[in-house]
Amino acid sequence: MSKPDVSAAKKSVLNAIFNNKKMGIKVMYLDAILAKDNITHIVNDNVMKIYYAYKHCYSQLSNELAKNYPEEVQYVNPEWQNKIVEFILDKKESGHTSCLEQGSVTFVITGSRTMSHQLVRTRVGVGIAQNSQRYTPVERDSEIIPESMLKLFEKNSEIESRYNTTMINVYDLYSKLVELNIPKEDARFVLMQGVKTSIQMTFNFAALYRFLEMRLCQRAQWEIRNVAKMMATLMKIHYPGLFDNVGPRCEYLGWCPEHKGCGKYPSKKDVVVVPNALFKELSNPRQDAMTIDKYKEIIEILKSDKERLIKENTQYVETIKKLSFCIATGTPLDYEYKKLR
Repeated sequence: MSKPDVSAAKKSVLNAIFNNKKMGIKVMYLDAILAKDNITHIVNDNVMKIYYAYKHCYSQLSNELAKNYPEEVQYVNPEWQNKIVEFILDKKESGHTSCLEQGSVTFVITGSRTMSHQLVRTRVGVGIAQNSQRYTPVERDSEIIPESMLKLFEKNSEIESRYNTTMINVYDLYSKLVELNIPKEDARFVLMQGVKTSIQMTFNFAALYRFLEMRLCQRAQWEIRNVAKMMATLMKIHYPGLFDNVGPRCEYLGWCPEHKGCGKYPSKKDVVVVPNALFKELSNPRQDAMTIDKYKEIIEILKSDKERLIKENTQYVETIKKLSFCIATGTPLDYEYKKLR
């Protein structure tokens, strides 16, 4: 029996943990830690299940197993990796994401209870197990301190002293309540929201993409945004190609879907989103040629530069919006177009 490759196992574990000691947060890719030097097989199986799920949707299956699942077609095979990645991402970008649910990854995340309350809001496609304050005691020095407060403490020693005194009193009170046989689930009511917690989460790939797109946004709370960055980096290490371009939704939409954005992209109300179906309808010879040329000119600008705000001619922009509505709702385009003229 051959000995396991210890160096490979150590490297795998090192590539599975991100620990930001300054912030007090940590993300572990549990699959890699448990699998050690076998993580390559887990990664390959995950991707191939997604790949063949899409193949089942778009290909005629053969009666011969070997033809449906050729041995050389593997994500870990350099000759096939790019083809498989391109195939999966093409389907994902078309809006077909259900097959991404065939693969899954598990993380163990350490951070504040404030952050974990946001984490558990991601429910669809996610399995969650969290350290319980009902059964486990909370130790002193287990809180997360925001960077804004740490910077303030450097300038204001009085506030830092008050903070430290408050924390000492809170933990002393918590410990005293437990000593007096107050149940931990009741004693925890005196604890702060910055207290540390640990949570294990299993995401299917569709849920993970959604989570990262939401939480990598600059408007996301700083702690969960940094957790998302760690998770994204781990995925880029272990799943080359599939997560290379993952980022906030604005980066592929070309506009900001948030109620209040950071300013990097225009808001949705400032951008006209034109469906592809409109291009076909605008090519219809029954429409006025000069008007159609103007529509196409505006649409081409929108396609080539999503960040540019089209405000030159409100009438044409509004007409495009109304035509888009006609197509989406099935309203006869002839009628609506004549009405707009």
